[in-house]
Amino acid sequence: MKARPVMLLSAAAGCLEGYLVIEWLDTRVTDGADGRGGSRLTKSGELDSPSSAQAMGRGGNAREKQKSFAALLKEVPAIHERNRPCKEVERMDAASLKAAALEAYPLRGSLSTKEAETASAVFSAAVRELWRRDGEKALEWAAAEVPAGMRADVLSELLTEAAVDSPDLVKVWADRFRGEYGDRWAEQSHLAAVTGAARRGAEELLRVRALLSTKLLPGNADSYPEDFDFHLLVTGTEPVPYLEEPVTHWAARDKEGSWNGVKHVVESMPGRGTNLVGHLFRGVMAMEGEEKAAGWLVEKIGEIHPQLRRRALQHLYLAPLGMEATVALVRALPDPADKMNVVSSQF
Repeated sequence: MKARPVMLLSAAAGCLEGYLVIEWLDTRVTDGADGRGGSRLTKSGELDSPSSAQAMGRGGNAREKQKSFAALLKEVPAIHERNRPCKEVERMDAASLKAAALEAYPLRGSLSTKEAETASAVFSAAVRELWRRDGEKALEWAAAEVPAGMRADVLSELLTEAAVDSPDLVKVWADRFRGEYGDRWAEQSHLAAVTGAARRGAEELLRVRALLSTKLLPGNADSYPEDFDFHLLVTGTEPVPYLEEPVTHWAARDKEGSWNGVKHVVESMPGRGTNLVGHLFRGVMAMEGEEKAAGWLVEKIGEIHPQLRRRALQHLYLAPLGMEATVALVRALPDPADKMNVVSSQF
């Protein structure tokens, strides 16, 4: 199979580093060259296919509307940088979007890292735009028309896009194919679902977690809006390791509120919640520094039963603090036994 170099030039400052050249891209991405139909990349970089050739015969402006896979490649840096459909994707008609997604799919496994990453970006951008434009119809297309070898991945990509705003629809479709593709496949969109739910509030996040039977929670601070009700999330959920990151973000925003929430869990659910105390410390420490955070934490854990305090200090190993924070906390603790609990938890 012959190949020609296709130049991929970065169009703006800050674009994906390293994407200056895609050295080789197959001129044939399907079997079009030997007469069996399909599509190929021409010398001009356009996507040439029987359907597009027939469209040219019907109207002179058809080719302008039929944006090519090669044209989409040129926008890859923008896709990576903005994580949203680029202008070329937005101009493509539905048939071209589907063709771009299906032609990019096999190239994601290329031995060339640049080509594989480029194809992955094109695939994701095309699928994202299909979902934005067609909604559930895009899922129906994937289920009915996408070749069997690609169907699971195309459906999964679509469901991940859908999960942000439509978790109930995702639940229906994931269950529909769970028996065929397995539980792991059906759960691939769960993180996107809970991330989208968090932006709509704690009540919705709890609902979506229950809907999908998942314990996942968003880890990034910016996933939680300013008015997010962390108290409802923490006190309304059985404490699990995934609560530790949200508690850290909460403590950085509202140290007193976060302590009251965690204290409620520690005192009302025996054996629960002490794993969160170290993450409170980390959140406050990020905002106020080691010394102030240590003094604050020592004051707060003095409010709970000594047995619970010892357990909380022993569980600090779940939130590695670093040397300076550990030293600050040891200095702030008045009880030698508590000091030893901190040291043993960290070293």
